[in-house]
Amino acid sequence: MVTIDMVLKRSQQTIIAISKKNHLQLSWRCRKGQSFDSILTEVLKKLKESEENKAEQSKVGSRKPNTSTVGLTSIQTISRSDSNDE
Repeated sequence: MVTIDMVLKRSQQTIIAISKKNHLQLSWRCRKGQSFDSILTEVLKKLKESEENKAEQSKVGSRKPNTSTVGLTSIQTISRSDSNDE
């Protein structure tokens, strides 16, 4: 499951969504006339697909290109602040 913690509208065309739980930052380019709600729905759908693809790739061990990210300009991993005592 993907949780969006913060959404920022950087410009008329770009929205940034941040998911701390999933350690992701997404930049999303909006199409002209697209509503904010439809953009968020699309972002969440793409995030879910991305998570499913990641899980599938870890099972198979091979990387196949993700072709389902039309409009998505970037996905960045946010650095974790976990402290492991090993």
